[in-house]
Amino acid sequence: MRRRVRWDRVWALLLALLILAGGIALTASGVPMMPSYLAAWLFLLAVPVGALALVMGLELAGAALLPVAAPLRRMLPLLPLAALFAVPVLLNPAALYGWTVHPLHGFAGVWFAQRFFIARMAAGLVIWSILALLFLRPPPPQKAAGRAGLATLGLMLHFVIGSIAAFDWTMSLYLPLASSVFGLLLMAAQCSLAASAAVLVTAVRRGICATGAGFAALLAALPGAWTFLHFTQFLVIWSANKPEEADWYLHRSHGLGAAAEWLGLLAFIGALTLLRRPVLPGLLAAVAALLVFTHLIEMLWLVTPSVRGRFTVSLADALAMLAAAVVAAAILFTFQPRPRQGAGHGTA
Repeated sequence: MRRRVRWDRVWALLLALLILAGGIALTASGVPMMPSYLAAWLFLLAVPVGALALVMGLELAGAALLPVAAPLRRMLPLLPLAALFAVPVLLNPAALYGWTVHPLHGFAGVWFAQRFFIARMAAGLVIWSILALLFLRPPPPQKAAGRAGLATLGLMLHFVIGSIAAFDWTMSLYLPLASSVFGLLLMAAQCSLAASAAVLVTAVRRGICATGAGFAALLAALPGAWTFLHFTQFLVIWSANKPEEADWYLHRSHGLGAAAEWLGLLAFIGALTLLRRPVLPGLLAAVAALLVFTHLIEMLWLVTPSVRGRFTVSLADALAMLAAAVVAAAILFTFQPRPRQGAGHGTA
């Protein structure tokens, strides 16, 4: 029996490849939109990377079959595709990173050698993609113990790669910043974004009912960790009284930058409302949507002021973020299995 072609999936892949080709073309032509592209790419990559970390954590905790794990697993095929969107950054790192133009000395000069930077970046994306494929399906009961060991190894690799990636791709845009929690902060944002996206996909495709409590627990805990790490980094930099590091926040704390910070606080307060019982499905979806938008703005807030000296949202920013959101939505929604007739809303 011949299978019908899923044209929605074909168009989603074509859209993703078209946007990737456009990014490569603009990069090659020297169009100054690389800060916007980097922020959009980090947002797109954060969805499957955060989902991968959560899936491995659930397997390590012996909760691989919980309803919340299923929609997270369905995000994992996005990771290899999102990794391909690193190509424009790999082709033209000099458009973003000042250390490529003005080489550093000592260990920093070795670490930020352009070829070594590209090799680290490619290796990390390949390892993440392999892990995503390994954890794409839940383990059979007889192999659950072995997968717990693989999950432990995977999480160790994830923390190493995530810490290096956060430093290389984001923090090195402004080298005077030396934050020991920056990697954890970015990984917490990735997990919060992945959980929020899982809620939205589940709400749109199936509705959230019996699974709401599990999703609510994630959306209450993860933004809390993310907010705590943001506060910790700010407190340490403020206490250290180092002007160069304080400038990193000064570039982000005026005008739209201050509005973005208040948006993050509002998202955290929204997550706290999910601690009440019972959790209203509409409230859960609304908080998830607010968190997705907040993390989208956060990627711009983390990246672009290091290049521009202040936080602004340009037309290039808006277009790049719209493209990233469209690609993520197209892939996530078209590659979700359709609910079977008669299936209850509580399944995932």
